[in-house]
Amino acid sequence: MKGKWDVQSWKDALRKLQSNHHTDMEAKTYSALELSYDSLESDEVRDVFLLFAAMPSNNDAR
Repeated sequence: MKGKWDVQSWKDALRKLQSNHHTDMEAKTYSALELSYDSLESDEVRDVFLLFAAMPSNNDAR
């Protein structure tokens, strides 16, 4: 949500978070990641997000 200053964007984000009534941590984590992904500003940035998500956790991505 960085760089999002309009009220409607924040209301939409709040609605998305409130609509996910999950009880386990994995679902809550997914919900937060989905909101972050959906808020990215371009397809190129979303592609980079997905690239890093596909990397193994022990990968040194420098």
